[in-house]
Amino acid sequence: TLVLKTALPLLRTKLVPSQRLALLEQITIAAIHEQDIPTAEESLTEIKATPGIGSRSLRFCKLLALCLESQAEYEDATRIYDDMITENPANIYALKRKYIILRCQLKDLEARKCLNDYLEKNPGDASSWVEMAKCCLEQGDYKGAAYCYEEVVLCSPVDLKTHCVLGELYVTIGGKENCVLARKHFALCLELDKGCCRAMFGLVSAAECYLDLVGSTAKKSKDYDEDDVEMVHDLHKYGVEKLMKAYKGTYMSGLLESVLNA
Repeated sequence: TLVLKTALPLLRTKLVPSQRLALLEQITIAAIHEQDIPTAEESLTEIKATPGIGSRSLRFCKLLALCLESQAEYEDATRIYDDMITENPANIYALKRKYIILRCQLKDLEARKCLNDYLEKNPGDASSWVEMAKCCLEQGDYKGAAYCYEEVVLCSPVDLKTHCVLGELYVTIGGKENCVLARKHFALCLELDKGCCRAMFGLVSAAECYLDLVGSTAKKSKDYDEDDVEMVHDLHKYGVEKLMKAYKGTYMSGLLESVLNA
């Protein structure tokens, strides 16, 4: 709203062509955000008529597609993005907008495939790996989500939250090897922030899961390391003590004690 109030009067002033074009683009985007479609279309018409722009200009096509998206004309917008990708298969903007359109249409499988195509071309985009992980979680694919967060860790190895989420995913997937991986990620979280209660809860959970698995297989085979089991017992005890100390004197202390000692 502020952009429209400020920018529209400026159009009546004398501006050089490049300044006027930039102003029209800002007005178009602001009008789309405010759902002021008539103003957006009027600005688009003037942009199209600007010498050197035309209907095939990438600048014009981007704005036109956004305007179509705002009116839920997704097929027309997608055609524009497809044309952009045909001209330049590595067009990051068009690939991301196609994904967003599919998400708006609740086409989860198609959206995931579209995002996967993008990540094949841009494997270093950490935020897109996080988005892919969300897609996997929505579809119950915990192994896929864990893979995505492993890629995020490569981009930001000291991100505490990422290690926490990854550890929780490995505990959810289950299995002895995954519990060991979860334990490592939670331990790294605590190395980065000793007071992280979320990581401490995760460490206790991973230890309990591991001990349950060892207990269920101990009668059948000796496929475990006794020293490792003893170490996990110590980790579990350490985690419980730290959590009880952290919540001592709060209204959560009683509930926490019943849960951890269950």
